[in-house]
Amino acid sequence: MKLIATRHDNAPGLDIHCRKGAWLAPQAGDPTVRLGAYLGTEGINVAPGESDGPLHVCCGAPAAAHPRAPGSERKGGTGTASSAFRVRTATDPRVEQTAPVALGEGTIMEKLANRPMRSGWARAISFVFTLALFLMLPGFAAAETVANPICTNNTASFNPGNGQDIVVPSGFKVSVFAKALNFPTGIAFRGNQNRFEVFVLESGHGLPSRCNDETSSVVGGEFSPTNPFTPDILVFSESGQLIRTLAKPTANGGGLQAHGPAVDIGFERGLAGGRLFATDSNQSLRTTGFNNSSRIVIVDPTTGHVTPFITGLPTGDHPTEQLAFKDGFIYWSQGSTTNSGVAGRDNGNGANQQDIPCQDIVLSQNVFDSGGGVKTSGYSPFGVQRPGATVKAFESALHPGVCDGAILRAKLNAAHPDQTIQPFSDES
Repeated sequence: MKLIATRHDNAPGLDIHCRKGAWLAPQAGDPTVRLGAYLGTEGINVAPGESDGPLHVCCGAPAAAHPRAPGSERKGGTGTASSAFRVRTATDPRVEQTAPVALGEGTIMEKLANRPMRSGWARAISFVFTLALFLMLPGFAAAETVANPICTNNTASFNPGNGQDIVVPSGFKVSVFAKALNFPTGIAFRGNQNRFEVFVLESGHGLPSRCNDETSSVVGGEFSPTNPFTPDILVFSESGQLIRTLAKPTANGGGLQAHGPAVDIGFERGLAGGRLFATDSNQSLRTTGFNNSSRIVIVDPTTGHVTPFITGLPTGDHPTEQLAFKDGFIYWSQGSTTNSGVAGRDNGNGANQQDIPCQDIVLSQNVFDSGGGVKTSGYSPFGVQRPGATVKAFESALHPGVCDGAILRAKLNAAHPDQTIQPFSDES
């Protein structure tokens, strides 16, 4: 779960206790805790600084799609259900309005671009709690066991409850906004503090398995409107009522890519709306022919029709991921195509693309053994050895300015946005 605590004055902080440990992303300039630091289960006190900037606390393990600080570590495993909680108070007049807050907010990406999504609610205290669920299920109060529709012996206990595991200060109350979500990874809002819509991205699946095969006839095939293993966007009213479902994959290509995952969504003008952007890919296949399948698309928020914005972005172990907007630019985190900088047999048996540097680099003299007599240099295609070679920036990218393991940006209103891509920051 994620707490985003914002006060418009220098009021005392919140005492926060998480039963499964906490991750803290403090506001800029806060010297007390490093971004991404793991805090354990003993609880912490979060004190607002001198600005209106939000403080962010993640209880439990951070989502895999969220960027993290160098040197930080991940904790925990996989959950079984998804719910969105919000906090309201009748005792603190300084908190003027409450609302649900985005899953993707409070990450490095949002702090980078200072996304205006929250500008109308800068005095809100909100929770969002998310875990993965196999099926799209109706809401219920008692704990139940749910099963994977393809591998029915794969089961999980599902009990979203009422947020009773979230510890909040006296005077605050946790309530369920929406539940029975299917692997949500992104959220966006449109409207104002009194009347708004909540757009929730359900990612489809990530790592391939016979038990989450989106092409299976058991789930109706990859273009079935009810397939739980393909991505979509659910739209809720401010009361948590499901209004419509958008962008389900279609045979004519008018939806999100069926094989997934889709990772994030966001309105270019935050609560004021404008175009709704999303990231998707066919990264889960990890097979020949799906390199550079990541893309940024525009989703019609009413009809759900998908229009490509930038295509041909790198895809491998990590696809195109989180989004942010500022000053006429769209920013996104471009995941690394490998986990090590070396294309190995774990990368589609060597068929997946190599990593792409953001600047010229000189390789070491090392080559890396993948077994079977195959050795590979870093930042090189599988089986290519070039110790000591200089690898030029953006080598093998389909567009100028594209590299991976980096935050990239492009102009929102350019006639050809793929020709305006530039790295904003990278791993180096």
